Amino acid sequence: GEAAAVVPPAPPRTADRLLADCTKASAQLALAECIHHSRPLLHLAMIWRRGQKSWAAWLVAFLLDRISLGLLQPHVRPRPETRASALEIAEVQRRKNLLWWALARSPMFDKILLRP
Repeated sequence: GEAAAVVPPAPPRTADRLLADCTKASAQLALAECIHHSRPLLHLAMIWRRGQKSWAAWLVAFLLDRISLGLLQPHVRPRPETRASALEIAEVQRRKNLLWWALARSPMFDKILLRP
């Protein structure tokens, strides 16, 4: 008979590699993500209820951004020098930068940055 051809194993898929290298799931990370993704809806609901010039809506949105980042940042621990590491660190940095955009939301923008 014929000898069976030896087929080398397929290289790991990108998604499998990212999953293996990323920060492992935890309750704290899940809470941070829930807060982060619910912030726009909560902010919109408060604006709808209290108006666009509401300081309470602005403060709640800012605090939710800050709390979610505070929960997320200390628990991001991907495997160093990997694609997952670069992606996770970039996401934390992006969320830090988003905190500055709170200054562009009303009423903060109107009060501090808009010229009378």
